[in-house]
Amino acid sequence: MKKQLQLSSTTLLLAAIFLLINGLGGAWIWHREVRWIENTLSGHGEHAEIQLNEVMADYTHSFQLFVCLLDQLIQAHPDPDEIWNELKGMDSMLAQIEQETFDGVYMVYQDRYLYSWDTPYAENKSTGYQPQARPWYQNAVKDQGAVVFTPPYMSYANHYILSTISQLTVRLSVLTRKRIWAAF
Repeated sequence: MKKQLQLSSTTLLLAAIFLLINGLGGAWIWHREVRWIENTLSGHGEHAEIQLNEVMADYTHSFQLFVCLLDQLIQAHPDPDEIWNELKGMDSMLAQIEQETFDGVYMVYQDRYLYSWDTPYAENKSTGYQPQARPWYQNAVKDQGAVVFTPPYMSYANHYILSTISQLTVRLSVLTRKRIWAAF
């Protein structure tokens, strides 16, 4: 009986040592795997962030060129009706360039809301839409001249999720004119 107890004690001791060694080995492997996964994901995240920054820089540059073109148009033809017609004329061309990422150009100029799509103004106004209450407008005013990317939000007109790029520009003349630009 003593031999069986000694054998059982030895077996238990060896089993405990086996479990301890396997537990420590498993913990060590788990720790190394977690670090490898974190490092791998961090590297992918950094790469994705670099790519995103490059894309956003391209959008910023394109938007600034577009604002310069519209600014020259306004200098030559300051009538809001003419600007509105020009925006509508640009819509199909911009849609071809930007494809699915383009939904339109919005603008507040001389306290008028101008946009590129073909919805009649009376129809748009009857919905109660107020550009001054929208994120693209508020962010442009808040950042006072910086090109601003608005995080995704819901479109007023069609309830799509969208993001905008906008900018406040101010021209000083006899009367101060503020312009808010936004593009999708």
